[in-house]
Amino acid sequence: RHVRLYEEDRRSQQQESVYVSNFPRETIEEQLRDVFQKIAPVKHIVMDKDRNLYAIVEFEICPCSGLTVPLPFSSPLPSWTEGFRVGPLNLQDPFELSHNVCGNVSSRTARRFISYSAAAVRVCRSPYNFRSSSCPWGITLLLLPPPTERDWIGRGGAEI
Repeated sequence: RHVRLYEEDRRSQQQESVYVSNFPRETIEEQLRDVFQKIAPVKHIVMDKDRNLYAIVEFEICPCSGLTVPLPFSSPLPSWTEGFRVGPLNLQDPFELSHNVCGNVSSRTARRFISYSAAAVRVCRSPYNFRSSSCPWGITLLLLPPPTERDWIGRGGAEI
């Protein structure tokens, strides 16, 4: 049990950390913190200048896993919003914080995406999708071709 908890902790730590190398030997921890603080809040930095000149930067929030931020923002505005163009669907580029990856998505397309995502969630959560012997289940149902008219005869169902 302890091994499993340790492995989960290590996995979590790997997702929230960045390995950094090839920086000048005279670099201090505060300089690294200032650089990486622009990406996400830094929790801890471990530096080894004696042997291999590397550092491990551990973030409080992993910039790769994302963060949901409610809109509109409270005042004062968060520092990362500078230059960020808000639209109907917002997805921040983790490497260029002022770039909205979905900046060119129209409101109509955003509504369709949200409704299709909600339909996919309903399909994945329905009891029909629990494992059965030979029937496809889960997300595989989304990847199957649509049923033909012959498949629907006698079922009394309708396509979503």
